[in-house]
Amino acid sequence: MWFKQITCDTCFSVMPQIDRNNKYYYADILCNNIVHDKTDRRVTINNNCLELTIKGNNRALHINTSTFLPERWMSFCCFNCALKYSRIHNKAMLYFSNENQCVSLVLPNLEDFNNSPIPIPDWSEFDWFCQFYDIIDLSSFGISSVSPEFVLDNIRLTSPSVSSTVSLINMTSTEKFRTMYYGSYDRLFAERQKNEMLSNVTSLIEEYKCNFGRRAQIDWHLVDLNNTFVGFVHLTKLYPAMPNEWVLEFGLQPEYEHRGIMTRAVKLVLEWAKLQGCEDVYAISEYFNKKSHSIFDRLNVPVETSKEVMWDKHAGERLMYNYHIKLQ
Repeated sequence: MWFKQITCDTCFSVMPQIDRNNKYYYADILCNNIVHDKTDRRVTINNNCLELTIKGNNRALHINTSTFLPERWMSFCCFNCALKYSRIHNKAMLYFSNENQCVSLVLPNLEDFNNSPIPIPDWSEFDWFCQFYDIIDLSSFGISSVSPEFVLDNIRLTSPSVSSTVSLINMTSTEKFRTMYYGSYDRLFAERQKNEMLSNVTSLIEEYKCNFGRRAQIDWHLVDLNNTFVGFVHLTKLYPAMPNEWVLEFGLQPEYEHRGIMTRAVKLVLEWAKLQGCEDVYAISEYFNKKSHSIFDRLNVPVETSKEVMWDKHAGERLMYNYHIKLQ
């Protein structure tokens, strides 16, 4: 695991320690209008579903817990920050309550509960994903959690902004980029996706911050001295084909190609990652993407290259180059 801090997903303040008290799981409410004859208020677990019966109005709730996975945790510095997220997204919130000494459930947008935690004593403490011994001490790394920025000749690697994110969306929506990156181009799909992303730029910026705080993805946008968008580089652990591995992805505006910009930017990012303790980085590119191959050929670190046929939902089976970059 590679990170020096991890931040709250609501206020982005640095947490000096991660244990079961910082980890929350959010689940969808599947149904909230089933009538029962019972009048007691209780929670039972049945077929990966929590069933809650509320005293007085005979209303039942079904909370989907069938997809509980450790990597789907969200981290918050305090209960209030976690509750704020739950309210905004209308999710049931499950967490380990020190007061109840068991897993507890909160339904923040239902007046019946008034945000009161509901104990689930039948859910064993030892079945809960974050145990009392699952503690990560980050206190020695300080309280700074600012995204790293670099100056590279007349190019800067900066944190994503609204303007650079809009430019990135425009760049990645072109036929040339999508064909190179996804292997195919569907104009209607690309335009629909582009419009959807442009209408949610603010939330994308928040997502960048959250992913950096969790050390799940670190994004840099390349801009010149006039603040004109040049391209992007990011390291991500969210790549579906390689879960829990650090994967490098990058792209450059066509008019800035053949200047060595991306080669220098990638080298700089990998040097920084190595100093942070990262040992292995992976990358994938189309077999015909010679520009990408040339960058990996010029890295001053060991790179293992293999050819693999991979399936992609956009273009079906494709022959890809798989790079394993060894930093340590």
